[in-house]
Amino acid sequence: MNFLMPLDPIKSIAIASDSKFIFVASKGRYVSGYNVDAEGFFHMTTHGDTVMKIVLTPDNRFFVSCSSDKSIRVIDRRNMSVYYIFDHIHEGRVVGRQEEFIF
Repeated sequence: MNFLMPLDPIKSIAIASDSKFIFVASKGRYVSGYNVDAEGFFHMTTHGDTVMKIVLTPDNRFFVSCSSDKSIRVIDRRNMSVYYIFDHIHEGRVVGRQEEFIF
């Protein structure tokens, strides 16, 4: 199995609790992922600036990414579509601390 990693430095990795999906947030504006069962790779632009953190919801239905563009995106994992956008919700960039995302 080959997983094509982004060329930009990796900022965050999230693995689904069922171990079927791996998500990678990199210094670029995108999130990459790999579906282990289907051996499928996806790459999607999710933000206007560096993606700082990516996490999965406890039920693995959504992944949430935050960016230095001051936004948070909620993506539906089933169809890889944007479910909700929190845009410019505060003055500083959204960074995300690891201890805040433990479920």
